[in-house]
Amino acid sequence: MRIITAFSAGSANACEPPRSTAVQCRQPAADCSTAPGCPQAQYPQCMSPTAECRTAPVLTASTVPVSPQHNNCLKQKNTQMNKKIRQNILPLLGSLLGILLLWEVAAILLGRYFLPQPTEVAFTTGQLFADGKILAHILASLRRITFGTAAGLGAALPVGILMGRISAADRILGAFFRFLYPVPKVVFMPIVVVMLGIGDAAKIFLIFLAVFFQMTIIIRDSAASLEQELTDVMRSMNADRAAVLRHLVLPGILPGILTALKASLGTSVALLMITELFASTSGLGYFIMNSMDSRDYPQMYAGIVILALMSAVLYGVLEAAESILCKWHYVRRG
Repeated sequence: MRIITAFSAGSANACEPPRSTAVQCRQPAADCSTAPGCPQAQYPQCMSPTAECRTAPVLTASTVPVSPQHNNCLKQKNTQMNKKIRQNILPLLGSLLGILLLWEVAAILLGRYFLPQPTEVAFTTGQLFADGKILAHILASLRRITFGTAAGLGAALPVGILMGRISAADRILGAFFRFLYPVPKVVFMPIVVVMLGIGDAAKIFLIFLAVFFQMTIIIRDSAASLEQELTDVMRSMNADRAAVLRHLVLPGILPGILTALKASLGTSVALLMITELFASTSGLGYFIMNSMDSRDYPQMYAGIVILALMSAVLYGVLEAAESILCKWHYVRRG
């Protein structure tokens, strides 16, 4: 029995190459003569191969002609990829190289012990990861910022939608937010520490406060900006409140939510740093302050670099989520 590889003429995606299918060449002579190479999988199989099938040429990826549409689509994809590299990756690499160069020059010119060279800091960072000394602090900080942000978003979502869609709720709750929103949440740290102690609960709660107030305002404004005509259209199609919420409100406010999360990330990291400096025994903030107190400046700078890298990774995750969940938003922005 001979296996002949055939390729489908088209594909659901014009950019995908022709897909190969293994066809068992067991067709009668009449059927095989109508399709050289037996490329049609729909022919019924028979018990014995025929002469035509034994001598039929085997199609490979190199012998299948590629349509001009496929070539153009591949060229367009390559162009878009090169454009993304030029617009995103190259400026990022240029900025990092510029920072490292300025740091190196400043360290050489000053020649002071409190400003080590980037190569020394990079070596210290590698050692911290190699012996696992820093991993517990990274996990502690990630746990606090993740739980605090998730709790703040979870509480802000229903409150923000309620205020944005119901004017009476906005009037009642708006005064409360107008009073407390401008207040820096770090001023509540002594009260929170007294009430919740010096464990993770106090740190998570402060991050929760900052994210909750900021996200509630953004979600309220996003929900209120949705066009009333869209709601009227859905109501005319007998859509209930749950359907409007699921198919209109949540997709409509999703870009604003992700943008607000990216904007609040800096505030959350700053609060994390402050709370870990105050009566803490773990976390990157504690690690940085402890290194400073012991005058281990390469280790202190390594902790700062790791905290910056963690923030950059979290920001990248949010950007990736935005590009995946809000593709229609990117297309509209064009």
